[in-house]
Amino acid sequence: LGDGVLRSQKLKYVLTHKCLFIRHFQQDLVVQNIMGYLADSPTRRPLLIQTLLRLLEVWGDSSAIKHTSYDQHAFLSAAILAGLAHLNNKEKLQHKQDMIRRLMDGVQHHIESPVIKIRRLGMIVAESVTQTVDPNGQKLKFEYEEDEETTRLHSLLMPPSDPGEGHDAQVDTEPVSSQKTSQTQTEGTTKASSSGKERTVTSSQDKEESGSELDSDDDLEPYDMPEDTKMSKVRPPVYIRDCLEGLIADEDADRVEACLGVCEQLVRRQPDNLEEVCVELVKILLHLPNSFAIPEFTRLRRGAMVATTVYCSVQVSQYLTSEFYAENYTIMQRLDMLEVLVGAAQELSQPVEQKKDVKPEPLVQPLTSPAEQGREPQHWREVVQRRIERKTRRFAKGASKPELTPVPNKFHTVAGHFFFPLLKNYDSRQNTLDLLGEDALVLGRLVYSLGAILYAAANTTVTRQMAKSLLEFVWVLRFHTEPYVRQSLLFAVSMVILSVPAHVLTSDLQEEIFEGQQWLQDVLENDPDKDCQKLAVQTLMLLQNTLKQELDGGEVQE
Repeated sequence: LGDGVLRSQKLKYVLTHKCLFIRHFQQDLVVQNIMGYLADSPTRRPLLIQTLLRLLEVWGDSSAIKHTSYDQHAFLSAAILAGLAHLNNKEKLQHKQDMIRRLMDGVQHHIESPVIKIRRLGMIVAESVTQTVDPNGQKLKFEYEEDEETTRLHSLLMPPSDPGEGHDAQVDTEPVSSQKTSQTQTEGTTKASSSGKERTVTSSQDKEESGSELDSDDDLEPYDMPEDTKMSKVRPPVYIRDCLEGLIADEDADRVEACLGVCEQLVRRQPDNLEEVCVELVKILLHLPNSFAIPEFTRLRRGAMVATTVYCSVQVSQYLTSEFYAENYTIMQRLDMLEVLVGAAQELSQPVEQKKDVKPEPLVQPLTSPAEQGREPQHWREVVQRRIERKTRRFAKGASKPELTPVPNKFHTVAGHFFFPLLKNYDSRQNTLDLLGEDALVLGRLVYSLGAILYAAANTTVTRQMAKSLLEFVWVLRFHTEPYVRQSLLFAVSMVILSVPAHVLTSDLQEEIFEGQQWLQDVLENDPDKDCQKLAVQTLMLLQNTLKQELDGGEVQE
């Protein structure tokens, strides 16, 4: 191509705009070839700098992050790293400030994203740009999960001398390697015969030395026994009020750990004064920090709060739903409230297993006399029939399983306390909570939680009103800019279809379902996020199958 990219505007548009900003490719060789071509000549290097600055500007734009697919955004990140690999020291010093300025705005928008992969891309690009542009300055280091994608992105900072050289060398070296293997095999046989004699001499010496070392007990090393349990210095509490006092003991780590470990067990015993202290207990657990690095702190704390919500559903649910929109709570605490409500709803909706009447076996079994043991069975046909029955598999012979007995849904009476208060103040804006603004992560988790709570109340009388309110909530937020929120909305619609009977969907919610079907079709055709498109396809198929079964059933009855 030479300097054709400088003479032809069409070629410049294809290489520096269409192949980078409009299209995306799975192979990294595409961006490596484009950036390597621009950096190969001094006359084309200004175009490399211009393209790299343009990539950083588009990469950090908040609108581009929300409205482009993840594959396209990951391709932009790879192009930035491939361009950084070709900068020299003079260019780094000259354009350092412009790159850092564009990077800071982009990193902030990436960190605010509720999608984990988008946040990780921002961290990787930020580390790479700061390390490349200012290697002697303060290094930026984030904590994120390493996988094949992160390794691949980091490898782009080292430009290959020839991007196609590795593939050609792999093909060319295959016949050569086969010849070398035959040579190494012949050399190995000659070396094996000479080394065999040396091994016999050294083995006898090693046996003598090992025999002398085994006689001494001083070299024995103690082994770590993982089954050993750590003995606590503090006795665990027996009463729920003692557990409350132990949880607020800020200076006694052993006492806090002991109380947290048995808190769920004490609650599930259902003491008489549980209703008196349930709200106070949940409040203490909600504000309890992990100051002493207690093992499994999150699981123990969440289990205790869920158990308290299960046995004191009305009191605790009213407290959590009212405090969710209150001030002076962190995002993590609000997410914990939603998680506790969903966990309690799921546990309450599970049917209680009925205990079967099983007669206990006698502790002392009667012994048979020797005469009876040696006696042959008189009815040999019975013995043969029992053996045949033991090894015979029967299909469709009567009822294979006992009929399921209907069990009432315990969540039915308290479902409204869990659901409706979470819908009333979503549009209110506070200093610490802005669901329709910056706190899109909390909004997405709220919609997910509402869908899960609705599913826990499936086939109950309150489900119709809950589903109608949830569909109205979804309809207000259907054009949200964050893909994570749109995914949660699609999940909520699928929960409505699964929870509400089909005849209610076609009668009471007919208008809402018709509008929702059109919205799902629009998401499938026009949404830039692939995950949203997949969820829309699944939800549409679920809705069509449900409506088809209802219509087919109605025709058969007629």
